[in-house]
Amino acid sequence: MITGNYPSLRLRRSRKNDWSRRLIQENSLSASDFILPIFLIDGKNTKQSIKTMPDVYRYTIDKLGIVVDKAIKSKIPMVALFSYTKKEKGNWH
Repeated sequence: MITGNYPSLRLRRSRKNDWSRRLIQENSLSASDFILPIFLIDGKNTKQSIKTMPDVYRYTIDKLGIVVDKAIKSKIPMVALFSYTKKEKGNWH
């Protein structure tokens, strides 16, 4: 049974345990939460813009180290690699 009125009674049940505090806390976002998508193409020494995504590029494998080094310096802990396949090379219907 709950007796008393606010401010003399403040229900704190949802903040009693650490796990429940984390569950209801405000969002916090940092570079350690990011995943950098890296788009790859065949060839050598190429950086190709993607028309539908301004300031996003496709890179050849030999350029991959430079992009990953920038991610490490920016403290981005994870990358996701996406390969590009031309329609004539893929199994498109």
